[in-house]
Amino acid sequence: MFSSSVAGPRSHLVAQVFSIERIPALLQQARDNIHRAGAKNVSLLMGDGTIGWREYAPYDAILVGAGAPSIPQPLIDQLGEGGRLLIPVGDRDKQKLVMAERKGGEVTVHDVAPVRFVPLVGHHGWSRDDHGGDPEK
Repeated sequence: MFSSSVAGPRSHLVAQVFSIERIPALLQQARDNIHRAGAKNVSLLMGDGTIGWREYAPYDAILVGAGAPSIPQPLIDQLGEGGRLLIPVGDRDKQKLVMAERKGGEVTVHDVAPVRFVPLVGHHGWSRDDHGGDPEK
């Protein structure tokens, strides 16, 4: 599962890509880009990326393109055995890129690098009020 901005370019690397976008204009842009690229293995969902897409879980890889205050539990729950989750975690202004990996039923987490991403808005992320405005407007 990938964010919509990287779904198309990553589609040639894997058998199937599932991508969630919460902003309608970005979802449409992703659809247009995927169509232009001729990718046939990308499924897009308008929704809350902090909840994931349980219908197609478990996932081998989850790549989150926005910073969260903590790792959303639904994303951990949707990782398959040997699966990896890469997500920026921290406050709104500064995060650490974190890798979570499921092995033997256990999940280990380690820091990868300091980063700065836009806030991950959703039920298990930042609220719109925390975000400092609604990018949909």
